[in-house]
Amino acid sequence: MDSECCDTRRVIIVSAWRRVDDSQFLLLQKSKIISSPAYPDNRLILAALPWVLSVTWAGIGLGTAGYGNIGAWCWFTSDEVRLLVNFIPRWVIIVAILFMYGNLYYMLHRAHRRMLSLRYFSSDGVSRQRNTEGLQQPQERPGPSANRQPLSNPAESEDKINKMKNLARRMLLYPLAYMLIWSLPTAVRIYQSTRGVPAPFALQTVDKACIVLQGFIDAVIYGINESSLAHWRNLIFHKPDEEIEEIELGSNNYGFHSRTGLNSKTSQQIEVRSNSLSTLDTDQFDRAGASVNSSQAVRGSQRTHLNTMIRAFPHLPASLRRPLANLFRPRLLVRCYAITPPRSRDHTQNASTAKRKYPGLGLDIRHDDSIDRDAIYPIGIHFNCDGSESEMLLVREVAMMMVMESITDKPDWHVKVFDTEIANKWKAEALALPVDAMYKEIAEDRIAWPDKAFPGQAPKPKIVLDEACVDYCIKELRAKAEYFKRSGLVPTLDASATVVKSDIMIDEKLKHELRSAFEKLKEEQKANPDWHPGTESRVQDLVHPSLYPLVYGRTRVMQNEVVGVQDAISWVGKGEVIPQSTETPSLVDIRRSIDYSVGGSKVDPTFWSLDYQWLPSNLAFQSDGSVKFTSYINNLHPQKHRDIYNSIEKLVERSLCTWDFCLAQHSSGNSSGLGRTKPRFPRPVNPCDSNLSNWNPSMPEGVVNVMSEGTLTPMYTQSEPNQDNEFEYNDYSDPRIIKWAETREAVQPNPPEFSAWPYGVARIPPLRERFQDSGLQIIVKMASIELDPDKNPSFPLGGWHVEGQMNEHIIGTALYYLDSENITPSSLQFRMQTSPYQDEYQTAVDQNSFSWMEQVFGVLLGPMSGGACLQNYGRVETREGRLLAFPNVFHHRVTPFELADKTKPGHRRFIALWLVDPFMRVISTANVPPQQEEWLEQKGIEGTMSAEEAKGHREKLMKERAAFRNDAEGSWEGVDYGFCEH
Repeated sequence: MDSECCDTRRVIIVSAWRRVDDSQFLLLQKSKIISSPAYPDNRLILAALPWVLSVTWAGIGLGTAGYGNIGAWCWFTSDEVRLLVNFIPRWVIIVAILFMYGNLYYMLHRAHRRMLSLRYFSSDGVSRQRNTEGLQQPQERPGPSANRQPLSNPAESEDKINKMKNLARRMLLYPLAYMLIWSLPTAVRIYQSTRGVPAPFALQTVDKACIVLQGFIDAVIYGINESSLAHWRNLIFHKPDEEIEEIELGSNNYGFHSRTGLNSKTSQQIEVRSNSLSTLDTDQFDRAGASVNSSQAVRGSQRTHLNTMIRAFPHLPASLRRPLANLFRPRLLVRCYAITPPRSRDHTQNASTAKRKYPGLGLDIRHDDSIDRDAIYPIGIHFNCDGSESEMLLVREVAMMMVMESITDKPDWHVKVFDTEIANKWKAEALALPVDAMYKEIAEDRIAWPDKAFPGQAPKPKIVLDEACVDYCIKELRAKAEYFKRSGLVPTLDASATVVKSDIMIDEKLKHELRSAFEKLKEEQKANPDWHPGTESRVQDLVHPSLYPLVYGRTRVMQNEVVGVQDAISWVGKGEVIPQSTETPSLVDIRRSIDYSVGGSKVDPTFWSLDYQWLPSNLAFQSDGSVKFTSYINNLHPQKHRDIYNSIEKLVERSLCTWDFCLAQHSSGNSSGLGRTKPRFPRPVNPCDSNLSNWNPSMPEGVVNVMSEGTLTPMYTQSEPNQDNEFEYNDYSDPRIIKWAETREAVQPNPPEFSAWPYGVARIPPLRERFQDSGLQIIVKMASIELDPDKNPSFPLGGWHVEGQMNEHIIGTALYYLDSENITPSSLQFRMQTSPYQDEYQTAVDQNSFSWMEQVFGVLLGPMSGGACLQNYGRVETREGRLLAFPNVFHHRVTPFELADKTKPGHRRFIALWLVDPFMRVISTANVPPQQEEWLEQKGIEGTMSAEEAKGHREKLMKERAAFRNDAEGSWEGVDYGFCEH
């Protein structure tokens, strides 16, 4: 009976939401093939419809009234035509949207009523046996027909359903607000077209205000919701000494963590594996030591029912998934009077037998639940990766970051910066830097000036930094020096994201251990060095994840994380071959779909590999503060090189604080972290070319400004001859204008008043605290760049890239430059993506009046010649002994270097640590027994590979990643600014 109830409920819910999804298709037009009697494949009609209507309306307007200056912008000069081609179609659209959203709300209302009736369905005598044994190992989730308990709190369930209906009402509120906003402008047009006279000035002012308030009204409608109001209530009325702790279920698959508001005596963090949630009830939680007060706790079965209900909507639109998940997020109120001590984590292998699901193993290979999470670690791998974009930075701010980066490389800078005499010397050095070289570094590949400016184009700036800028730099360096004294870390190249470096984090003892490790590994390869493909015997791989990777359709894996370090060899040959995905997305569908276009909600599916994945190693936090690998490092023998494992564990431990500092979490359009996440300079208030204060000189010599309020109205048509003391802004027949346009300089914005960033102030918990129980996943690389006077005396410029493909979910990099001998200085250059949607700037400038912006931001912005949406940040020297860390939102590349003494060999040796997103656990060496046949005495064991086969896969993997890198570079370079005409 209960089984039939669950099946019936599932059919009704899915059926209802199928209708909702179909309506959503009409609303959002997802550009996907719909083939059914109700919705045939009509993409061509839908794609052509807006073009046909636009051309028709524009033709009507041009054929009747034409375009002209109507005061605020260029538009149809006739009120009747504007009413016909703009307002009447707009009202047709408003009515259509109201109808569709009203229909959507009606379907939601009916679906919720039916769900409400099913919630009180009686089990009619079905036995509900509660498990009274202790908390067992997680089991497989029950299927749809498994026993479910009826909801024991109908009032709470009804409240959640009401919240869902409130969401639908808010969706309906948008077209209603849209209708109200356009009511007055429509009335004004009717008034003017029927009366033949302009509307009163006050009415026109309100008319314009209604139009520009659309975005604000949208923000109010969708920003003021129950989730945000609850957040503010909790922030304002939160009681720090409250004894009740709220446990929130995370949207990842690996557990949930507490947001504690407890005092120091009772503060605890509890994690319950999500695989056990399906069977967890109050008694089991009691057995685990949490002492759940049943009168204050939501039952585990109730929690499971709600989660299953959300997952039962396979056609739920992405736009509704997060709000619905928030509405049905289950909560436990747990009294923390008696928490059992956490189990010891001093182990070297995984004891858990919990079956998990991973992308490519139990989950779709392209599984990405970031859209369902409240906060994410962004990845800059694609232009649609949320949170990976930088603000557009002024050339002046980037120059200031470069100056500060250079000063922090000076010996004892953190002491000398407080010496006024030395600081003044550094300021003088900064002001003497050549402008052309600095501008080229900042605006490389983004803007260029011809030998002679064409009419209207200003020359290259002659000044970037001034006294106020370098004064600001010294003040900020003093704040950074104080933080360096506390932490040993130096924040650098920090604006929308942060790079961090340290030359003291790794002591001489660990440095010696790591050097010994390199010598040991190089000695093993002495007879047959493993040169990285494509480097012409320059880069020797000592440990590299591209060798013996996870090979779909070839590698044996186990669903349980059971492969450890010391016992790794004993697992060889076990497991099942991981299937290879055969789903190949259609490039035609990708290019047509708005989901994958710029600003869409999805990442290009070709950015995942269907063949390979690097294998990370699992890492556990120990009670003494150290870390320990709980699964072997791929391509580093777990028994022969145990001493190297110990050294790398120490390096990871020292690197954690750098990741804590530079990794910011992104949520609801904002980033939070220990480092800087916002630029220093505010956005220019009036960036338009017609703002004469933006130019020096502000007026052509000998020309009298007859315009009001010191501005010039830009005109772009050839003007009539002017009288002696009158001219138009772009009247290039006047030689005075031409001379001014070719000699005027952009006035750089002044630095703001200095305000120190609160470096190191915790906004998010550190990795060790937040992922204490689940641990981390790390990918390790050890390499040596070898230069030879005869064969390879130099190392070329690297290509821009981020680390890994989407399969690896890498969020952060830590590089330790162990040893450099007989090579010239080299650096790592950084840049970030920016948004092509600079609406605030576009609306602030007149038509084609962004020349000043191009100069001060160092990028082309025009609709036909816009520069790529990329922001250069500068470079950091990769000197010996430096630990350098940065989030994977930064594109980076190695600058060229060569032998210092051309008669002797030289080298640079480094270790790379790549951190996998802790919220997105991937297949690791804990799931994959060693594949290295050479590690075994017996050959031919299933699941192993010969060195020849492994290198063959590496060649294919590198070829695939080279193509991916080209595609990524194309996607970055292919998105450009295009300030449209208006």
